[in-house]
Amino acid sequence: LAYAKFVLPSILAALLAFVPVAIRPVAAGSGIAEAKAVLNGIGVNQCTEILTAACKAVSVIFANAASLPCGLEGPMIFLGLSIGENFNRIIPREYPELRTWRERRDLATVGTASGVAAAFFSPVGGVLFAAEEGASHLTTKLMWRCFSAACVTVIVEYFFQSCQSGTFTYGRAFYDLSKFNGLPGQFANRAIPYFAFLDFFNFAVMGILNGVLGACFIEVSKRLHKARRKYVTTWRMKALEILVLTLVSSSLIFWLPTWPVVGKCQSLDKVRAHEDYFHRFNCDEGEYNDLATLLFNPPGGVSMNLLFWENKYVFSTASCWTAGALYLVLLTLIFGMSIGMGIFIPLLFVGACFGRAYATMVARVNVRTYAIVGAVATLAGVVRVLVSLTVIMVQTTGLPYFVTPFMIVTIMAKVVGKWCFGSQGIYDEIMKLKSLPFLEEDPPPTLISSVHKAKDIMSPEPLVLLQPEMRVSELIETLKSTHHTDFPVVDPSRDGVLIGSIQREHLIVMLCHTETFIEGPSSEGQRSNSPPLSFDDLVKDDLCLPTMADAEANITESDMDMYVSISRHIQLSPYAFDEEGSAERAYELFRTLGLRNLIVTGANAKPIGVISRTDLKYLERK
Repeated sequence: LAYAKFVLPSILAALLAFVPVAIRPVAAGSGIAEAKAVLNGIGVNQCTEILTAACKAVSVIFANAASLPCGLEGPMIFLGLSIGENFNRIIPREYPELRTWRERRDLATVGTASGVAAAFFSPVGGVLFAAEEGASHLTTKLMWRCFSAACVTVIVEYFFQSCQSGTFTYGRAFYDLSKFNGLPGQFANRAIPYFAFLDFFNFAVMGILNGVLGACFIEVSKRLHKARRKYVTTWRMKALEILVLTLVSSSLIFWLPTWPVVGKCQSLDKVRAHEDYFHRFNCDEGEYNDLATLLFNPPGGVSMNLLFWENKYVFSTASCWTAGALYLVLLTLIFGMSIGMGIFIPLLFVGACFGRAYATMVARVNVRTYAIVGAVATLAGVVRVLVSLTVIMVQTTGLPYFVTPFMIVTIMAKVVGKWCFGSQGIYDEIMKLKSLPFLEEDPPPTLISSVHKAKDIMSPEPLVLLQPEMRVSELIETLKSTHHTDFPVVDPSRDGVLIGSIQREHLIVMLCHTETFIEGPSSEGQRSNSPPLSFDDLVKDDLCLPTMADAEANITESDMDMYVSISRHIQLSPYAFDEEGSAERAYELFRTLGLRNLIVTGANAKPIGVISRTDLKYLERK
């Protein structure tokens, strides 16, 4: 009966976590890979829409309630990105300078930094994460904005915590504001973790081992992703996968602590935290089951703090190895399922278990130290983040003097992990699997070793040019036959000189307003007395932009011979590049400006082609 009460709600919660992802498939996963792509300047279809963010938020809540090894932190970062990128839609129209494409890109970076700050109570870590993980267009002004937003985010969190805990007034204060710095009962007579100089060699070994472990995790995850893409294609198969893996996960979590070899009953007299955090499970009065305590508590709140701050013999070596191995295997299997989930906290939990287990087997080492450093090493071996991860963990643990151990394990884990299989971090590999053209900081060796010009790397697809007045039927055919996000606009009266560009989404919005169609080129008369479509109407505050299907539904047969004037809404003086210019310089423009396309012009400023991110990414494989 107890087993049924534990498993059935878990299965129900997992299936409920699948429903939002079924509505919006792009909401699956943590969203960190997509966040990196957006910060790099890549446009991902439906990725940052508010509906996607809402679906991910609902999904991750039910996933965490389903006894699955997943965390909230990754999706929280994605939510910050989504809110930031859509924030300019609610800015009053009296401030048009804040509603531009550049501001939208910068606000996405600010939102990402705020999301990290909210997830880990680490404002400085949020700024560094945005800078390290893709914001190639970062400037001093933008960093100042990220810093201010992250600061306000954490202060607001402190405000709500103050109201909740009753520490809002003078005379009462927080014990500590760090995320992983202890539980009630552990603050009194707190034992500070320590390390000796010789421990640095052990930390280096931990970094090496976790680099190998992270490389293996990434390789297995890639193979499972390819298998899912081949076999798990329908919503029924995805739901069945979630049902089976949730049943396996909840069953193992429930039954393993009943095995006396790994789930030992220990006295509550030796613990430092409050007794409510320790699960009695199948033990006698005054005792607790150490493995059940690790598995039944939330890993991101209680279990991590217990591993970091409890005494040496509170958890046995067998329970730590078992909990860490179980979470690692389950995380490998479920990562990639059609649910919203993060992997930061599960990986930290795995590393803390392994680090503490190793320390319990070795004399004269501090178990708290090795649990904390082991957590950082395992996460670094998978995500391959250096600076921001170090700062985040320093702030979340409240241990500034641990900065050098964190630096050692992150460096060793990243170097060894990349050496093992030649792969990058898990989020970079996800972007490769999803064919997202993420541009690295350094140009491909092909551009450096040989003299390539811009005209040599242009897209092989035929160049699509628009004119200030377009026939509706021709415009619809152009939008349906191409997938370009931007279109060059030329002036036919000046022999095809480039005068600007216009975005696909703006063209679709214009097609939805059939009342603004004109009878012919350069015609001033409209079919109604409606005023011309203003730019404010073009970029209206509608958070769900219309699709091509919405536009076609409003257009009749008679409308197909009408014309639409786009001259009022083109972006004048778009980024363009001479055909004889250096291809390496064009790559640098993409990176530093966060461009999606670059128009290549020939003689007399006539567009002859377009360079896309896909074209530059293709050069890396040559």
